[in-house]
Amino acid sequence: MMTWREWLLDLTVEEFIRSDYLHATADLLNDPEFNHLIISKELNVKVILHPFMKSYEKHFTSLKDSGSLSFVTFDDVSIKDEVIEADMLLTDYTSVSWDFLYQNKPIIFYMFDQEAMEAERGTYLDLDKDLYGYKAKSTKEVFDLLEYIVTQAPANPFYEKAGDYFDYFDQENCRRLADKVLGPKV
Repeated sequence: MMTWREWLLDLTVEEFIRSDYLHATADLLNDPEFNHLIISKELNVKVILHPFMKSYEKHFTSLKDSGSLSFVTFDDVSIKDEVIEADMLLTDYTSVSWDFLYQNKPIIFYMFDQEAMEAERGTYLDLDKDLYGYKAKSTKEVFDLLEYIVTQAPANPFYEKAGDYFDYFDQENCRRLADKVLGPKV
């Protein structure tokens, strides 16, 4: 689940086809080792594009679509259900990663364009020190981390940081929110 980049939204099709964003995604999804791991470990990989990338959707869906790897859109699935059902997350910077941390599920942050993201948008975390998941900058690093997670580490070893970001780990978040917005129940 990769996030959008505002500096890509107004590109022509030809410019987008040359973008690092498309190339990094295509390189990963077409990587023979990555695909072999998916098939050999019987992984079900769903690629979910951000809704702002809808105009470029056809350039992704034509990359690969098999029984083990599929492309879905926000129109096709409930993100809430996908977050609950998924065993791990491969992303770049998406805020959905917080949900995976909360659930103690492994996260790989594929930051192939970290410098561009920091220059164009900025970040609210130090991406070299404050991440709560594994960090990869290349297809090879993503593959190595995915293989490690699948074969040896199904939980998130960064989960110990969760308490730095979340005040509560209980089933009362909706009640607290309602109390804040509507006032406490009398």
